[in-house]
Amino acid sequence: MKKYLILLLLAFAATTAGAAGPTKKPAAEKTPAAPAEKALLHVNGVAIPEIDAKIAISDRQNAGQQNTPALQNLVRNQLIARELFAQQARKAGLDKNAVLLARQRMAHEELLARAYQEEFLSRNKPDDAAVRKEYEALKARGGDKEYRIRHILTASEEDAKVLLVRLKTGERFAEVAAQSTEEASRGNGGDIGWQTPLSLQPQFVDVVTALAKGQFTQQPVKGPGGWHLIQVDDIRPFTMPAFDDKVQGQLRAALTRRVLDAHLAELAKTAKVGP
Repeated sequence: MKKYLILLLLAFAATTAGAAGPTKKPAAEKTPAAPAEKALLHVNGVAIPEIDAKIAISDRQNAGQQNTPALQNLVRNQLIARELFAQQARKAGLDKNAVLLARQRMAHEELLARAYQEEFLSRNKPDDAAVRKEYEALKARGGDKEYRIRHILTASEEDAKVLLVRLKTGERFAEVAAQSTEEASRGNGGDIGWQTPLSLQPQFVDVVTALAKGQFTQQPVKGPGGWHLIQVDDIRPFTMPAFDDKVQGQLRAALTRRVLDAHLAELAKTAKVGP
């Protein structure tokens, strides 16, 4: 979280510096200037903040690298190269390029969004009891079976309903999927292989486990990417894996995503979206 807050402050400073003109105040109202950010080095007189190097090294440590003198020297050289190229870009007027300015704004918004997600999840993350409850629920909802599934994805509910009519009139699911799906599984007639309640998206678990062999959903199902039609080709026995660290990690990730999706849905309800 601290890393993102630092990045946000840097991005905000870059986008707001010089945006407003100086405001004159009586001498008595002046406040002491904030201490200048410590510079790691200067390139043609331009300061490279020490915090830039700290962030770059921290990112590499998070990726598994050790903080060694060699890494510090590598980061130093990369920051110098970045500044040299950036100075040339400014000389060429690229800092006023509309596309680059848009990308800067988008990056700033992305950092803000990620920072908020992390902050929100730090207050709402699933606890151990919730993970155990989800495991037991999945076990009860078909945890002793594995399902061979075919699947069709459409962008709209209307498109899915058109395809559903074809399925109900007797067309084979694989043929309709091969012609209609928007995913890479199209070449396999929509076949996405054997799935368990653990591997399925939460909104699909009850849908799949309610189907018998050879049956398909009678209504489109809303899910990631659009609207889904699902057919169960086969069912076989399955032993639910033990409640170990791997399974707990999978369930915690799924619950976390569900919490975030639910929060986004609540925000969307009150959002004013329009041209």
